[in-house]
Amino acid sequence: MLEISSKGDLTVCAGETVILETSPYEKNLVWQLNGQDIEGAIGTTFEASASGNYSYTYTTDAGCTLTSPVMTVNILEQPTAPAIVFENGVLQTDVEGNEYIWTRDGEMLDVVNSRIEEPLPGTYTVQVVNETGCISEVSAPFTYTITSSEKENELKQTRIYPNPSQGVVFIAPSQNLVNVHITVTDVTGRIIHEEKVNQLTEVKELNLTKNQKGLYFINISSNNSSTTLKLLMQ
Repeated sequence: MLEISSKGDLTVCAGETVILETSPYEKNLVWQLNGQDIEGAIGTTFEASASGNYSYTYTTDAGCTLTSPVMTVNILEQPTAPAIVFENGVLQTDVEGNEYIWTRDGEMLDVVNSRIEEPLPGTYTVQVVNETGCISEVSAPFTYTITSSEKENELKQTRIYPNPSQGVVFIAPSQNLVNVHITVTDVTGRIIHEEKVNQLTEVKELNLTKNQKGLYFINISSNNSSTTLKLLMQ
């Protein structure tokens, strides 16, 4: 009796194959798809890459042809390869899916939707996962950089509070800032506080309680752009 078997699942995503095997014969075999011979498919194994009903025929030495049972292979559709666009401060892709796999500079991000708001500079890629779990090809890399005008606008929206202050002041960035240099000077230009931060993504506290009352200037720079804010300490 002819037998047909598979290695692994019979349902796979496009780009994958299902390996089918014959038993017990090893010669005089011809594989078929939907009842039609597959040209050149005469081995004991066959890699199926299309959906359909697979079987094989065996021709005996006496010239009799036997046909194996049918095995159905399902090749699921792969999502369309996505492209990344930048619009209104958001990185996004318009290919529909259930989940998305984003990377920045080769590192996977904790983002599963189709858009990234307030992105950091870097090179991004995305893949789409559809409802069957099939994954698209990787998008073309998209490199996002912040222009000088965008940097200046981000910095101008940075605020400090409370102001006036009794010495403890908070810096609240409007968006993620990178390569941040913070300096605090008095009215004579003397630096009373200075520090560097790789990323400023949330409110940062400055403790200036050791300094006298008066007017101070907080300068915040990021990637060759800067803004200066006045602080009154009482």
